[in-house]
Amino acid sequence: MAKNLIGTMYDDNGVAIASTQTGQGSAGFAALCVADNGTPILVSSGGTKTAAVASGTNSDTPVKAAAGRLCRIAVTSAAGTTTGTTPIYDNASGHTGTILVVVPNNTAVGTVIDVQMPATVGITVNGGANSPGMTISYV
Repeated sequence: MAKNLIGTMYDDNGVAIASTQTGQGSAGFAALCVADNGTPILVSSGGTKTAAVASGTNSDTPVKAAAGRLCRIAVTSAAGTTTGTTPIYDNASGHTGTILVVVPNNTAVGTVIDVQMPATVGITVNGGANSPGMTISYV
C-alpha cells in the first residue's frame, strides 16, 4: 500500500478545485498537500501573493521576510537601460546570500519568468537605477 497518494478534488460542477481558471486545467494552480507528518502544505505554481517593484528602484526591496517560494516574475515596465541585471536574493532584507534568479534589465515588458525556487530566509529584490518594473508572485 502506498503511503502518499496524489488526488484531485472537484467542486459540485466537476471543476477541479486546484484550477484557478475554470475549465482551463492546470494553467495556474494551487493545491493543498500533506507532509509526511500530516502538516498541510500549500503549493502553487503562480503564487498566492504579489508585490510590485517600480522600475528604477535604487535600493533593496524586501518582498517576503520569511521562508517561502519565489514563483513568477512579470516584467511590467521597461528598465532605464538595457544593460545590467537585477538579482533577487534568498534574504529577508538585503542583497547577500543565495541568488534565486537574475532578471536581465533588457527583458521585454510583458515577459513572465517562471522561477519556482524555494526561499529559506526570505525574498529581496536588489534593484538599481536601471532595473525594470516587476510584479513578483510568491508563497
